[in-house]
Amino acid sequence: MVTTNAEKVKLRLNGKPVGEKAVDKYEMATFEVPYEAGKLEAVASTGGKQVARYSVDTTGKPARLEFVPDRTRLAGDGLDAEPVTVQVVDAQGRVVPAANPLVKFSISGPGAIIGLNNGDPTNHEPEKGDQHTLFHGLAQVILQSKQSGHGKLTLSAASEGLTSGEVVIDVTAAAPLPAVPVI
Repeated sequence: MVTTNAEKVKLRLNGKPVGEKAVDKYEMATFEVPYEAGKLEAVASTGGKQVARYSVDTTGKPARLEFVPDRTRLAGDGLDAEPVTVQVVDAQGRVVPAANPLVKFSISGPGAIIGLNNGDPTNHEPEKGDQHTLFHGLAQVILQSKQSGHGKLTLSAASEGLTSGEVVIDVTAAAPLPAVPVI
């Protein structure tokens, strides 16, 4: 199924046409595509003019773990937190959606892991801890700075059969929170 708000969509597999269909605003456009490794591309058009293009490529075998942090810096106030996406990629750096390995995390520096999840609504693994299974090649780790923290916060991940990953987040000193002194 191709979802678009354009009038028509063409589908190509490895450069060869699969078909072209008008897009129904409720049912979209559905194609029967025999499996073939390579590149599947959708080209959407309205009024005969191309308005969008999207493609997906067949991935290779899972090779390594990578991190995509939301930011590269946290305030060392003990309150600042950020999500860090964990992904399994192939040798070309493409996310492997069929990879669902158990990943063990470790952290060093002025911060802590305060949450883990993978987006799978049927997964009942704890959302606290130091390990989690990925879902469709992805998961998320929530990091939080320590109060009065500063320096390098390093998150590492390891999984059997994959090259380990590591990301370094700078934790900067933060001014103390304003407070009324207790007498």
